Amino acid sequence: MKLFGIKFNFLLVVIFCFGFLGNVNASECTEKDIEELKAIAEKITFSREFTDNGAEQNNYGFILTGYNLNKNLILSFPNGLDFFSENEEEKIGYFQNNRSLKIEVYASEHHVCDSTKITTLNVIFPAYNTYSDREECKNKEIDICQKWYDSSDVTEEEFKKIINESNEFEIPEKENKVLKFIFDNRYFLLGSFIIVFIIFVIIFTKRKKNKVKIDL
Repeated sequence: MKLFGIKFNFLLVVIFCFGFLGNVNASECTEKDIEELKAIAEKITFSREFTDNGAEQNNYGFILTGYNLNKNLILSFPNGLDFFSENEEEKIGYFQNNRSLKIEVYASEHHVCDSTKITTLNVIFPAYNTYSDREECKNKEIDICQKWYDSSDVTEEEFKKIINESNEFEIPEKENKVLKFIFDNRYFLLGSFIIVFIIFVIIFTKRKKNKVKIDL
């Protein structure tokens, strides 16, 4: 009877140990877990909505919205923002233009891999060109007049110089467009000229014959 009790206690200890090890393994972050989270993170996308609410301070920027977000992931931004959402789509915040962000993605506390780095995402906010709104840029296609051209190093004097130089080339450019049109349509124009010339010759010949008949 005593031997039976010892065996029974030993069996309980064995069962307890296996159960304990099972729980440890169940709460352990594996490479498979990380790969699964990485696959989820790579589906995250962003949209950038331009805003010029701070135009008076030249504080142009973008409202960033995230899509395919997941509660098991945290987005860590360089400005110190750690963004977490249980919604698949949500506005993240305001970011200034003309910068590139590297967003570190970590597992959240809702996942067994809590605080483990999963991957890095990149978002680019293009430079907003304040010169593009100027009257001098109206109907111009040069770089300095493009909305998303980085003009941060272009001074007012340099801007005016570029505009003046472009104005000097506007007339020749129009002439070039005319010449290009003629060249591109040369066969059509030549054929039209030949047809008109033949019609003129026929009309002239008929009139000459009629005049001769009348004289006779």
